[in-house]
Amino acid sequence: MTAPFILFVLTLLLSLFALGMRNRPMFSSLITASGSGLIAMFVLLAPIDAPIAIFGLSIKLPGTWTELGRSMVLDATTRPMVGYLYLAGAFILAAGWVVRSTRFLNPVGILILGVLAGSLMVRPFLFAAIFLELAALGAVLILVTERYPARIGALRLLTLYTLAMMAVLVTGWLLEITGVTEATPELARQATLLLAFGFAILMAVPPLHLWLPASAKEAHPYVLVFV
Repeated sequence: MTAPFILFVLTLLLSLFALGMRNRPMFSSLITASGSGLIAMFVLLAPIDAPIAIFGLSIKLPGTWTELGRSMVLDATTRPMVGYLYLAGAFILAAGWVVRSTRFLNPVGILILGVLAGSLMVRPFLFAAIFLELAALGAVLILVTERYPARIGALRLLTLYTLAMMAVLVTGWLLEITGVTEATPELARQATLLLAFGFAILMAVPPLHLWLPASAKEAHPYVLVFV
């Protein structure tokens, strides 16, 4: 097994457990927060890509997981970012039950942390757009609830990330079917414009927050802080 695979499995198991405990918010929040903190410790402290001796056996935990030609890489560059992500999630999820947030904050929230970690680890980096889109879908699930049914802000967030994902993935598809060295100047110009359009949206969402004013009026404040 590889370190990224273990990270995703632990995240999924934690989400399923929190889903089963959703009607007991205190236990769900505390266990999810504790699990997120332990995952952060694993990411930051585990001896990845370094052999260790256990009962006389030399074991090495690889930091790269490859599937379908795409790789998840947990190395010295991504480990601090992924570890911080889970630590921040643990800090916020721990108090969800106190403020009576939505029952699905913990199971969906820990999944959001997992897919965001995937966006940091995936290679080639263009495929991070898929993970950001999944995170946006998760955000919609916890922003729009029976108690807070208004959805304008959440749909704005989802629309922005969907447009960015489509532009970035179409760019990757163009480069993959033609090859970087065989692309004509016209195709290279189209790919560059599409990629610039996609990243312009991705870079503009956090500082401009076009979705935030509507969500501030519609969503639970604590869930909004998490997103």
